[in-house]
Amino acid sequence: MRSLKTLNSESSTRSPFVRILMTLIFVFCLAAALTFLVTRLPDETDAEIAVSRRSVWRLEGLIAVLATLVAAAVGLGFAFWREGRDESPLRNVGLVFLGATGVLYALLLLRTRFHLPTWVGDLTIIAAATIAVAPVVPHSFLSLTLPFLDRVVSLGNLALPVAVFWVWALSRATAALNRMPRVTGGYLGLVALSLLLLYRLGPSGARPPFFFPIAATTALAGMGLMTIVVSLRRTNFNLGWAASCTLGFLLAHITIVGLFKSVALAMICLLLFGLPILDVWFVRLRASQRSDATGPKARRMRLHEALAERGISPTKISILYLVIAAFLCGLALLTIALSHFHLALRLLVLLPIAFGGFVFLFSITRVLMRRVPGETVPDDIEAFGVRISPVSMSEAIDKIEGFILAKTPHHVVTSDANAILRAQEDREYAAIIRRAALITPDGYGVMWGARLLNLPIYERVTGVDMVTGICERAAQNGYSIYILGAAPGIAATASEKLAQRFPGLRVAGTQHGFYKAEEEESVVQAIHDAKPDVLFVAFGIPKQEKFIAKHFAAMAVPVSLGVGGSFDVYSEKLKRAPEYVQRSGMEWLYRVWQEPWRWKRMSYVPRFMIFALREWLFPSHHTAPPAPPKTKTGL
Repeated sequence: MRSLKTLNSESSTRSPFVRILMTLIFVFCLAAALTFLVTRLPDETDAEIAVSRRSVWRLEGLIAVLATLVAAAVGLGFAFWREGRDESPLRNVGLVFLGATGVLYALLLLRTRFHLPTWVGDLTIIAAATIAVAPVVPHSFLSLTLPFLDRVVSLGNLALPVAVFWVWALSRATAALNRMPRVTGGYLGLVALSLLLLYRLGPSGARPPFFFPIAATTALAGMGLMTIVVSLRRTNFNLGWAASCTLGFLLAHITIVGLFKSVALAMICLLLFGLPILDVWFVRLRASQRSDATGPKARRMRLHEALAERGISPTKISILYLVIAAFLCGLALLTIALSHFHLALRLLVLLPIAFGGFVFLFSITRVLMRRVPGETVPDDIEAFGVRISPVSMSEAIDKIEGFILAKTPHHVVTSDANAILRAQEDREYAAIIRRAALITPDGYGVMWGARLLNLPIYERVTGVDMVTGICERAAQNGYSIYILGAAPGIAATASEKLAQRFPGLRVAGTQHGFYKAEEEESVVQAIHDAKPDVLFVAFGIPKQEKFIAKHFAAMAVPVSLGVGGSFDVYSEKLKRAPEYVQRSGMEWLYRVWQEPWRWKRMSYVPRFMIFALREWLFPSHHTAPPAPPKTKTGL
C-alpha cells in the first residue's frame, strides 16, 4: 500500500489543476449566462433600431462585451484571491488589458456616434494597442515561431510595431465578420475554444505564464458559443462594428501575452483571416468580372449577399459560415498536434484533409442554392456524358401530363448516380437514356455532382415521388395507371394502397415481375390491351429501361416510367426514410439499414463521387458512349 505521505503529495499536485478547472468552468458559465440576457431584448429590425438611435450601440454588442469583460475579471479575481500577489512583471496586467478593452469600446462607440471616418477608428485601435502592449512586449513578444518552418525568429526592435500591427489587423478582421449578421460571436467562440485546446496541446514552455490569457479566452468562448444559441432565437442578431472590433482587440492581446511563441500564429491566421479573406477575394473577383462595379464608390456585393441572392436563407448562410469556422478550427488544431512530425508528413496529412473540406463546403454551398426568379434554365443539359432534364417536381408532372394528352408513347427515365455510372459502361443503356423524352435527376448524388459542376439542377425528382405526383394528377383528371414489377403480391397491394390514398385513381392492371421469359409477350399484350395512360415498371436499372425500350412500340403507352423499388414502399413492405433523412441526402443509407444486403450495391456511391470530382477537376467532353439523338416521342 502507498504511504499516506505519497497520497497527500499526489492530492496536493492535483488540487491546483482542479481549482483552475473549476474557476474556468465558472467563468465560462458566467459569460454564457450574461450573454443569454440578450434573449430578453425585443427582436427589432434594422429600421426600428435606426429610428431608436440604438444602431450606434447595439444592445447585443454591449451585452457581449460586458459579459466577456465581467466574466474574465471575475476569473482574475478568483485567481488573485487564491494565489495572492506575485512579483512577476506580467502577473497583474490582466486587469489593465480588460480596462483598455473597455475604454476602446467606448471610444469606438463615439466614433460611430459622430460618424467619423474609418481611419479614426484605426488610429484609436493603434493607440490603444500601443499603450496596452508596450509593457508586455519586452517580456513576452521578443520572438515567434514561423508556421511549418519550425524556426524561431527574433523580432528585436520590431517587436512593438509588429505587436501593434497584429492587434490592429486582428481587430479589423473580426470587424469584417460583422458584415454577416449572427456570425461574429459564434466565430469568436469557436476560435476561443480552439485556443483553450491549444493550451493543452502546446508545449509547456509556450503556455501563458499567468492566468489572464486563460481566463479571458474562457470568457470569450462562453460568450461566443452562447451567441450561437441566441442567434437562433433572434433573426436580427448583430454585435455591431464597435463590439466586433473590441472583441478582436481582446483576442489579439490574448495571443500576444500567452500563446504567440507556439504555432498559434498559423492557427490564428487560418482561423480569423479565413472568412474575411474569402469575402474580400469574392468582392475583388466579382468586381473584376463586372466593369461597371469597379469604381471606388460602387456598391460591391459581399459574399453573404451573393449567397442570399442565390436563394440561400440567412439562417443557412450563418450556419454555413460557422461550419467553415469549425472546419478551420479542426484543421488548425490538427496542424498543432502534428507539429512535432516532419514537414513532409504534416503536408501529406493536412493537404488531403484541407482539399476534402474545401470540396465538401464548396459543393454543399452550391447544393443550397436555389433557382432564382428570371433565371433561364435549358430543357436539357449534358452532365457526366448523359442528358438530364433540369426540372422541378411540379414541372416534371406537368410535362408527363402533356405526354399523356399527346396520346403518343414517351419514355421517362429517373437517372440516379448508379444509372449514370451504368451508362459509362453499357452502350445500350446509354443510348436508351439519350433517346428518352424526359430524364429526371433522381437522388442527391446527381444533384450534388451537377451543382459541383455549376449545372442548373436545383431539385431532385425521384421515382418514388414521381409515383405520388402522377397518381395524384391521374386521380384528379381520370388517367389510368398500370403497375408492372416487384415481388408477387407487391404490385397488387401497392395499387390498393394508392387507390385508398388517391380516391378516383383508376388502376388498369397489375403484374408482378417474376414471370417466366416465355410469358413476356403475353405480359406486353396485356399491357397493350389494358390501354393505360401511365405504365410504372419496377424491375430496377437497367432492366426496366431495356424492357420499356424493347416493347416501346408494342405497348403503345403514352408514358412509360421505370421506378425501381418504389412499390416496396407503397405496399408498406418497407418504410420510407423520414423527411429530415430525405432532406439530408441519406435516404439510401436508410434503405440499406432496412435491407442490409444492399451494402454490396453501395459501392457506386464513392465511385460516383470520384467520377464527379474527376469531371470537376479535369472536364472532358466525352464521358459516355455516343448514342443516336432523341426523337420527337422519346425513342
